Amino acid sequence: MIIGSISTVGGAVIGAIIAYFFAVHLHKGQRTFAAGIALRSAFAEELHSLKRNPGHDAGNLLQAAFKKHSLAVAEFAIYLNRHEALNFEIAWIAYYGTDQMTLDDDVECELPREVLEDPFLQKYSKKGVNVAKAKERRERAISNIESLLAFSRSPNRKSNELLN
Repeated sequence: MIIGSISTVGGAVIGAIIAYFFAVHLHKGQRTFAAGIALRSAFAEELHSLKRNPGHDAGNLLQAAFKKHSLAVAEFAIYLNRHEALNFEIAWIAYYGTDQMTLDDDVECELPREVLEDPFLQKYSKKGVNVAKAKERRERAISNIESLLAFSRSPNRKSNELLN
């Protein structure tokens, strides 16, 4: 009788613990999914424009939306585990970071100085380049955005395997 009562109470406690951890996991998954939706929404207009309107200057378009994008990235990143967060940061740097271009005062360059001083204009602008290069830059912008958005595909998403 006493052993049966102890087993019953022990089983109930174990069941409650399992239910608690499942509920916490489910709630975190729902918050992560909602942040993923917000991330995709933040980039939706620019991504659509880049894909549908090849004449748009990707540098100007993305520069104008940088604040919106950076806020969505920061909001989403807090829901990622350590490994995912590191890979996500790498994808963000690939999207926003510079190409380490430098301009010496005595060297002629195809890009105006103001283009070289801004990461988006430096990496994605069509100013001062031919049509093929502008297309390549637009496609690079699309690819980098899609790499960021890949982290938010579903509640059971798998992060990009950049480090493996």
